[in-house]
Amino acid sequence: MSFYVVDDIEQGTDRWHKWRRGVIGASEAVIIMGENRWKGREQLMDEKLGLVTPFSGNAATQRGHDLEPHARKALEKKFKVQIEPTIVQDSREPFLAASLDGITADKDEVYEIKCGVRAYEIVSETRRLPTYYVAQVQHMMMITQHDSLKFAAYSPGDPLIVLDVKRDEQYIRRLRQRELDFVRELESRGHKLQYEFRGFRVGPDSARTKSVQSKTRTQKMESRWLIEDGLCMFWNGQEFLVGEEPGIYDVEGMNQYWDGEEWSRPKKKGKYFLLGEEYYWDGNSWE
Repeated sequence: MSFYVVDDIEQGTDRWHKWRRGVIGASEAVIIMGENRWKGREQLMDEKLGLVTPFSGNAATQRGHDLEPHARKALEKKFKVQIEPTIVQDSREPFLAASLDGITADKDEVYEIKCGVRAYEIVSETRRLPTYYVAQVQHMMMITQHDSLKFAAYSPGDPLIVLDVKRDEQYIRRLRQRELDFVRELESRGHKLQYEFRGFRVGPDSARTKSVQSKTRTQKMESRWLIEDGLCMFWNGQEFLVGEEPGIYDVEGMNQYWDGEEWSRPKKKGKYFLLGEEYYWDGNSWE
């Protein structure tokens, strides 16, 4: 078991919504795997790229939001544990994440809660996980590296139903590959991904994540590119340099693109569209 707990962002806030644009979450895994009945891969791609307005919720999602705290209390009473909603990141790829409905204080048990009327009816009748939730829960187990999680169907006035869902290693291998393919396509179209590990690590350290996470924060550090509060910034030795408006700027002899909030420096070389024009990123400068 190894993952990161993001403890400086609260679920449902504007900051959370903004941060989610740079990661692939559990609900998006369903779309990427083609298991969402209402939204396809291309629509998700357009939402990530800011070309269309993302779904902002309806009466059904509001019901789930309102009932989720009551479901958590019912689970705490049933299992005699304390659980909290928690944001987690994959220990290998920081742009793979999940907003968990609940996890125990010792981080050993994950809970996914559904409060929809139809979801409760299906689980009550079949005592099985609905197929359109498979990618979502397997994504959560991929991120947390858990062997199982508890799926809870909650309806006020009705018995709480809890299913033990097991990890499917073969499915997770396919899921991770498809998510990475989706990420590569996003980057090829100029999208900014989350490459910073946030919060604290649960489980043993690895050389890979340790090197990614380490960064100097002294007042006398030399000029360098670094991640500051989740954003790519340039420190010139005295202060952070920013652009006045989105565009290409000369930063120490190199062409750099300021998107209005941070500097855009893709991980991979290639052609990208910036402000409606095609540019080539050679790994150091835009041409």
